[in-house]
Amino acid sequence: MKNFYLSIVAILIAFALFSCSDSDLTSNYDSDNAAITNPKGGNITSIANPVIAYISSVQSGSGKNKAVYQTIGVMDTTGLNQTNVYTASTTSELDRYPTWSPDGISLSWIKRINGYSGPSEIVAADISVNSNGVPVAGNYRTIAKVPYESPNYFWISNQAWCSLASTGKVAFVVTYGTGTSGWTYLYTVSTSGGAWDMLSSIYDPIGTGGEYYMNLCWSPDDSKIAILLHSSSRGNKILIYDNQTRTFTDSIPTPPGILGFGPLDWSRNGMNSLAFTANSSGGSYIYYVTPPTNGTIPTTNGVSGSFPSWSPNNSSLLFKAFPSSGGIKGGLKKMIPFTTNVTTISSSFTGFSLNWKK
Repeated sequence: MKNFYLSIVAILIAFALFSCSDSDLTSNYDSDNAAITNPKGGNITSIANPVIAYISSVQSGSGKNKAVYQTIGVMDTTGLNQTNVYTASTTSELDRYPTWSPDGISLSWIKRINGYSGPSEIVAADISVNSNGVPVAGNYRTIAKVPYESPNYFWISNQAWCSLASTGKVAFVVTYGTGTSGWTYLYTVSTSGGAWDMLSSIYDPIGTGGEYYMNLCWSPDDSKIAILLHSSSRGNKILIYDNQTRTFTDSIPTPPGILGFGPLDWSRNGMNSLAFTANSSGGSYIYYVTPPTNGTIPTTNGVSGSFPSWSPNNSSLLFKAFPSSGGIKGGLKKMIPFTTNVTTISSSFTGFSLNWKK
């Protein structure tokens, strides 16, 4: 069971390409309170306006001394001022799924201090721009944490900050298993921490990893949560959870020929559409469900990419593009939703897990 989930996570990573103290976290500050590094070197060309968050990495040394550390990065909408505001403390640490708070002040993300053989937590930090015009992180805190229970596994696998400040919650998925059986849970917790509220769970008595929750996001008014259900028996689906009735109200099936779902994002106020990634034998493509209710068939305009994220006014959809054998360049791109009108922001961008400030 454990090996199955590890293989699933490895596939998703390839497809895309917790209490602790502040001392456990490595921020990019030097003695002058300036950022130490960013992915492109000294590429701060103006006062930064960090509105897009992503996962990236930095390398130290070379050859046998090479070491790669994951990072949380931010940048402008133009792709400029790419800056790491957080760097993992070890090469085994995994960081995933950064999301902005509704007020745009903070980021939360999943931190696994020793990969899949250690505790996992949801960490938050405030993002600001210092006097040198460089984005920096501070006021680190832990929102939720689960221990590591060898030989069992116990992970926070996904998380998403709510859309409205008044809601004040983070939704997240926890996966737990013993090797002969497994469970996946959907929770919410206050952004200040505290008791968890379990919304739903899936039990796998055989332990084959036949059903589990994965990516999730909130609706613009926080009345609903969309979550991906991976199921070998029922088929992969997008489920819509109603926060008032505390039940799943809608089930949107996988389009024909789709092998699996990837990350998804709900449009902002003024539109009711889910954008998500679907993987087929021909590659990964951006799909839409408009509106995200029973009976709506997901559609695509054939744009290849992953990690879609809506702009605040829904005029653009940011995504990570992949190089293809046909000569299409990868990198960071955006498109006018529901069209094939695509603009390249940065062909050299190698980050993933994008999130545009609401």
